[in-house]
Amino acid sequence: MLTLSAAVRRRIKRLHRPPLASPATIPRSGCHSHSNCGPREAAVSHESLLLRLQSGPVLAEVRRSHAALLVRGYRRSTVLSAQLVRAYTRLGDAGLGHALRVFDGMPRRNSFAWNAVIKGLVDAGRFSEALERYWDMVSDGSVAADRFTYPPVLKACAALGAVEQGRMVRENIEREIARGNEVPNVFVQCGLVDMFAKCRNLGEARSVFESMGVRDLATWTAMIGGTVHEGDWFEVMALFNRMRSEGFCPDSVIFATVIPACGRAKELRTGMALHGCAVKCGVGNDICVSNALVDMYCKCASLDMAASLFWSIDYKDVVSWSTIIAGHSLNGMYHSSVNLFTEMLSSGVKPNSITLATILPSLSELKLFRYGKEIYCFSVRNGLSHSEFLVSALIDFYSKQGLIGEAEILFELTPQKDLVIWNSMVGGYAVNEDSDSALHALRSMQKVGLRPDHVAVVSVLPLCNQHSRLLQGL
Repeated sequence: MLTLSAAVRRRIKRLHRPPLASPATIPRSGCHSHSNCGPREAAVSHESLLLRLQSGPVLAEVRRSHAALLVRGYRRSTVLSAQLVRAYTRLGDAGLGHALRVFDGMPRRNSFAWNAVIKGLVDAGRFSEALERYWDMVSDGSVAADRFTYPPVLKACAALGAVEQGRMVRENIEREIARGNEVPNVFVQCGLVDMFAKCRNLGEARSVFESMGVRDLATWTAMIGGTVHEGDWFEVMALFNRMRSEGFCPDSVIFATVIPACGRAKELRTGMALHGCAVKCGVGNDICVSNALVDMYCKCASLDMAASLFWSIDYKDVVSWSTIIAGHSLNGMYHSSVNLFTEMLSSGVKPNSITLATILPSLSELKLFRYGKEIYCFSVRNGLSHSEFLVSALIDFYSKQGLIGEAEILFELTPQKDLVIWNSMVGGYAVNEDSDSALHALRSMQKVGLRPDHVAVVSVLPLCNQHSRLLQGL
């Protein structure tokens, strides 16, 4: 454990990239201030610019095309300007600012330009701005949203949990279909299913799903994934079997989604059947499927099967190691868990926040407090200390060691506290039989808008006989 950070540093290679030249420093070959740029420049036409903008995205090339568009007087061409917007958005963060400036300067905008800007913002993770642009498009009214507009808009709604806006988008879609301006599209409907499922509105997801005349594999994946998150094990398997009966062959994504549900439901026989099915479908060696199977066998207390499968994986990633480490800890094999963690470091795989959180329960059970503190120091040095999952695990670790003061400091230093972190702090007070502080934490949780769930309630129930006032905080 003492060599944790050293082992990681030896595996980190810094990538040095040459600085990107600014547009002003890019030479224009053969051009001088008092000379003509020659027949090649003169031959730049509307068609050639269009083809150039549709080619592979390179910032310098897009900037040259932009300059040619201005010089040749094509700046009022809606088609070329829209293609320029798309070319910039394809560059990611490096081109998105340019894309927005070109878009805002367009006197007329077609649906291609609107769609390019919305998708570019979604791809950059700027979901709120993407939705603002969509509603601007609706308000503008000069062009209608189409089947290319809705999928990224729905993705933004899902990412923000903006189910009300998602419902309004659905109403717009259904209105356009009723007017005959649009026809039902499988990609748009899949986006609706996925958005409602990720917003935990499974009823509405099911409504869209059942209304679809044609479903693709992505739609089945979205519906099954949403059902898995709801924890409805029987419905998950019903959907999986129904999908197969309709002639769909599950892919690695579906297997990696369904198999962990078997582990949570302790359905070992079904999990083993899915293992065989995955092999028959040719995805048994997929790393995501293998990791899901290891997780399932661990949760079903079949550590021999889990270990056998784990060691058969040719290229184990950080998820593989984290899963097998957590599995041994879950089954009370704490020494094996720590040994696997050490072996992971020796293999050169860098732990992430999930790995660090999974090893902490074993360190706690083995009373290895010093190594737990080293885990925290490592997380700070490597920028992992703001992970809610890791913070929660560290609070649990300190509390079980009787170091409630350290747990409180870590709690106070965490800027964004979710329900899991609050539960850990309440549970920490309960473990240390501090009923007054547990009551205060429950009330504070409610003041910030969080409602105590079953985890918080269960953690404080042992204190209720000792302190009747604790019930007031529930």
